Amino acid sequence: MPLPTVGSEEELLVVSFDGSARVKRGGGAFSAIVWSLPDWTVISGASEYKANLTVNEAEYHDLLLCFDLLAKQHVDHNRLIICGNSNLVIRQLRGEIECKAPSLKLLRQKAMEKLRYWPNHEFLHVKRDWNQSADKLASAALQREAGEQVTSQTDIDDLATLNRLAELLVPQSPIPVVTYHEQRRLRRSRAGADFLTKDVIPALRHRQCDLDSAGPILPSFPEISSNEALVPHIGWWR
Repeated sequence: MPLPTVGSEEELLVVSFDGSARVKRGGGAFSAIVWSLPDWTVISGASEYKANLTVNEAEYHDLLLCFDLLAKQHVDHNRLIICGNSNLVIRQLRGEIECKAPSLKLLRQKAMEKLRYWPNHEFLHVKRDWNQSADKLASAALQREAGEQVTSQTDIDDLATLNRLAELLVPQSPIPVVTYHEQRRLRRSRAGADFLTKDVIPALRHRQCDLDSAGPILPSFPEISSNEALVPHIGWWR
């Protein structure tokens, strides 16, 4: 899956989500964060806990939590990038794999309905190391078996510090990048052009001026006297 491209000053929203659950439906937690680009400002963040959840169900719930947080925001951005470390959820929403589990079908349907409000959206599957901000919220909610709303500036700063999504969604540089081989080829071409300009082309022009001033070039023959012209050369009789 290619990385979404981001403009250097483009204004858009990024949501990151993560879910975690104990074995044998021992309870699950999920989290969601809304980021505003280009400054990667935390607009909103939250986590929740529910009993009797599987890991995949928790991952769908955190995506739905993303849409709940987005619905509360009054922003003009119309582009959305959705980042999560659940490969199954992202591929099912992209239609790449079938959703067979009955418990996930309803959750997928709800997520697809929410996506209609964001027609200009893209998915980005990331490893957990790149999703540490959302992972921190989900892990804390699972440990205390309760969710939270991120409101304090300290918690917001912690999420911003842990954020590594900015390392993946790097703004495009308006200046083209020249590789080492391209630089060498450019130097060689410039050296050849300088050689022609300084030495070869002036010499050719000087030679052309000499030829133009000399007039047309005719073949040269040895000069002979009029008597020699009437008497055949002795070599002709041999």
